[in-house]
Amino acid sequence: MGTKLTGDQERAIGRRLNELMRQVFTQEEYKFNPNMLIDFLQRAIEGEWNLPCSWIKKPNGNVIFILPPTVGWRAEGWILYLEDNLGFFLNNDVKVLLKKHLVPTEGKVYQIEIQRVGPTYIKMEEAFAQAHNVGLGDLTIEAVCLIRANFTDSEIENMGFSSIFAMHDPIDGYLLEIERSGTGVRGGLTGLFTPKGTVFGRNRGLAFSIT
Repeated sequence: MGTKLTGDQERAIGRRLNELMRQVFTQEEYKFNPNMLIDFLQRAIEGEWNLPCSWIKKPNGNVIFILPPTVGWRAEGWILYLEDNLGFFLNNDVKVLLKKHLVPTEGKVYQIEIQRVGPTYIKMEEAFAQAHNVGLGDLTIEAVCLIRANFTDSEIENMGFSSIFAMHDPIDGYLLEIERSGTGVRGGLTGLFTPKGTVFGRNRGLAFSIT
């Protein structure tokens, strides 16, 4: 059975849609596939929330997608959802990092590109420089939580990544890493100490924001 909208809900949806249009239409050029956004909005209208977040693999192995709009969750909400609802593992260091540095937003739509490392390795500083040179931006902590929540370990494997590093400004020397489940390892969100000169191996994913 469907739900009848109240006046407050109608006004809230209207504000969110207006903000979405503002973000989309003020761009000088689209750095994502607009059809992905159209598909997401249609699924939202039809209430098909259980469908996976769709993604597209580019010829070079990079993956692009649009995440669902943010809902204003603070760190505590994300920790509860990722651990209790989805069964992912977050260690204490990651929880502290989220509580200190996650800035919640409402109605923001993140467009993401995950770059595939290969055929050899790349240094962290080179990865940031190359991404910035093609107009990609650093990820927010909120966006990292959204990526982890919207893609299963199997989907990350199908993308071709052994794990995904969130390319944000290192916090106390750490980058967040989205890990897949493996032998003795539970999939989740961890932190990797990344001093200057850190090297990312092949088949790792480096997640940036499409600005």
